[in-house]
Amino acid sequence: MNPFEIYDALKMPLGDDTAKVLISYIGEIRDGLATKEDVVSLRGEFAEVKQRSSQVEGKMSQVEGEISRLADIIAHLESNVTRLESKVDDLGKNLTNFRVEVKDEIWKLKIYIILLAVLMLITNPTVLDLLSKLPGIFKP
Repeated sequence: MNPFEIYDALKMPLGDDTAKVLISYIGEIRDGLATKEDVVSLRGEFAEVKQRSSQVEGKMSQVEGEISRLADIIAHLESNVTRLESKVDDLGKNLTNFRVEVKDEIWKLKIYIILLAVLMLITNPTVLDLLSKLPGIFKP
């Protein structure tokens, strides 16, 4: 039914002005209503959005899995770094102790050499004789 037919049908029982107002109101309502084609189109768009939404959810699930895996890797690496830092600290302490021990050994060795030289001088008359002649070598 077109608007003119509706107007003619409503004109007699309602009157001319009321029929025009009612037709105008129906036209406004009709402009805001969706047609069958609109509903079909919206159903297609909704199905597409739903499909994309499920794809996005699948990708989000994959991303969350990767984030979880990366978090595990980071935690493992952090524990390895902590362990390596501890080992480096231990090596530093060991190196310091080694340096102290080497210095002690060098001092002991120097003392042994000096004592050995003193003992050789005291016990060997030839060395004493040689040392007494040395100043004479340098005289012109």
